[in-house]
Amino acid sequence: MLEDFVWIQTRDSSPTLWNNALGEPFRSFKGAFTESWAVFVEPCLKSISEAGRKKVCFGEFGLGPGTNWLLISAALKSLGVELEYFAIERDKRSFEMGLDKWRECLDQVSNFLTERGLEPGDLSDLLSEKFQPVIFESIEEARGSKLRADFWFHDPFGFAVNPDGYSLDVLSQCKSLWNEKVFGVSYACNKHFQLALEDLGSCDVRVVDLGDRRLKRSRLEFSS
Repeated sequence: MLEDFVWIQTRDSSPTLWNNALGEPFRSFKGAFTESWAVFVEPCLKSISEAGRKKVCFGEFGLGPGTNWLLISAALKSLGVELEYFAIERDKRSFEMGLDKWRECLDQVSNFLTERGLEPGDLSDLLSEKFQPVIFESIEEARGSKLRADFWFHDPFGFAVNPDGYSLDVLSQCKSLWNEKVFGVSYACNKHFQLALEDLGSCDVRVVDLGDRRLKRSRLEFSS
């Protein structure tokens, strides 16, 4: 019997998990770290820097092995910004596998950030329980907490295999976990998702060209 998840190496040499049930990788074959940085991490770092923020709360819908969490946590640690992080993820197995893998990859993470102008320093405690995200199995469970996101990573599997993850109903529930001023990003740029975000009201929705031939992909940003 095939395992549910299998590690694969992507073109930028960073790893991602392959989901055998869906026949999909969690991150792009073209570069797991590269995609996560360009789509999710970099625009949020720019927003945090421009606002001069020293403490932020991130929420994520679809944690998977935690690539986005890993890179934003390491980046903000290097910048001295305090981070709270929570995620909606029904199946925690992929994240548990991720923690084991990231412990092997901390030097790679450090080198990746250094190449992007950061000084990550010692990341050895990054994967300790103290810094791990709070994981909720459902949006309803997350609503019962006091955590509310300043930044939102909308990152379920793609629309082709998980259209419900981009529906107006799900987005309306996610909105209850956002602060009044929120900045969100997603790799999904399909029209259905854009229209659902617009139907939420009070959201400025835009598609941004990554300008990266290695990815050949745009990202979607939304803010209130």
